[in-house]
Amino acid sequence: AAAQIIANPNPVGENSYLDIWFNALVEAELFTYPVGRSKSTIHVAKTQYANAIIQFIATYGDSISFTPAKDLDKPKYYAYLGAMDTGFIELLSPLRKMTEELPTLCDFVGKDKTVKCNSKYPRNRIFFGAPGTGKSHYLKEEAEAFSELIERVTFYPNYAYAQFVGAYKPVMTTKDGKEEITYSYVPGPFIRQWIKAQSNPDENFLLIIEELNRANAPAVFGDMFQLLDRKNGVSEYPVATSEDLRKYLNSLIAPDNTTEEEIKAKGYLPQDTNINEITIPANMYIWTTMNSADQGVFPLDTAFKRRWDYKYFSVFDRKDIDYKIVEVGDKKYTWGDIRDSINNKLAEKNVNEDKFIGPYFLSETVFNDNTKQENDLNPFENAFSDKVLMYLFEDAARQYRRDIFKTDGKPPIYSKLIDKFKSNGFDVFAFPINEVKEDNTSNEITIL
Repeated sequence: AAAQIIANPNPVGENSYLDIWFNALVEAELFTYPVGRSKSTIHVAKTQYANAIIQFIATYGDSISFTPAKDLDKPKYYAYLGAMDTGFIELLSPLRKMTEELPTLCDFVGKDKTVKCNSKYPRNRIFFGAPGTGKSHYLKEEAEAFSELIERVTFYPNYAYAQFVGAYKPVMTTKDGKEEITYSYVPGPFIRQWIKAQSNPDENFLLIIEELNRANAPAVFGDMFQLLDRKNGVSEYPVATSEDLRKYLNSLIAPDNTTEEEIKAKGYLPQDTNINEITIPANMYIWTTMNSADQGVFPLDTAFKRRWDYKYFSVFDRKDIDYKIVEVGDKKYTWGDIRDSINNKLAEKNVNEDKFIGPYFLSETVFNDNTKQENDLNPFENAFSDKVLMYLFEDAARQYRRDIFKTDGKPPIYSKLIDKFKSNGFDVFAFPINEVKEDNTSNEITIL
């Protein structure tokens, strides 16, 4: 939320406005700083943008309450302003709008004015929760802040360090008009994004890893695992590069007299890049999804897990899709009530929460049409019998089939379970599911 700013009725001089606005930005936690700045850089930044700040106050001051500035670090503030060399005036919008919409803010680092980007988002991030809780969807929306500067990879059981970081591999080349196989160093998604982040320090780059724990993640990261320890966005402990990687990175060093635009366009590394050891820069982000309910997943050790920020997705959070009304047989239900009834029964049997059914377990398309298909079932009924019942029978409720399904005292058989659902709907369960009843005299819908 935006910072709450209290009025200072008698500001003295223009500089006090700068102090006040800086204090507001700090309270909103919109930006951070590296240490050690050049006083000359600070002076230039202050001179260049002071008028823009004053114009901001003149335009929006009446609609914002200010607080007196206390213990301000103005040099850092002015250095932050100096990084806004393009579109700065447009960024001087009301604080509330900045807080909600501004995706990234950048800092000057060093005398060469190299820009490293900081963001309100965590660098190493894991989205985790039960199946269908919307992890990938939420990640996709968050990733829009990175525009198209994204690379995506999916881990699987045989995925390895050589694929993720890089290794020598056979490559088809053409020589004297003939195709032949040679061996070249082929970078993986981790090194590819690292190179882009080094070549474009004023942009943020995102590496997305789907299904992090379906591979042996610590082994896949290998020595790069140490780089996940970050301070101010940068790896705190560098890792020495292998000889193979060092040779590859050296081949990408920009030739003499190469402009910054050419470095960015051709994917060169700046000449001052340290190729003997590697750190993850502040403008490289690694976000992952993880579903611990999957079969055959690899456990993550504590040393690996502590290096990430986490966002948990609960199965009990109601989404718009939960209020969709579906027809099963001649009765109507809401998807949220169906999920709640099943999940509550699983909880009663002490089934782990990560095996509960999330709101997006089924595709949203199956809720939009109640037309019966060739097998006399509508799209929701078909999806429920094929996916939900199968998941419960074979996985989540495997040990509690007699408690979840009506079995008439006989061993449960999946084929008979499906037949019973087709003929009797939710009577297949050994517990009730709340039905929706429409009131013919009004537009209201009540839950029985």
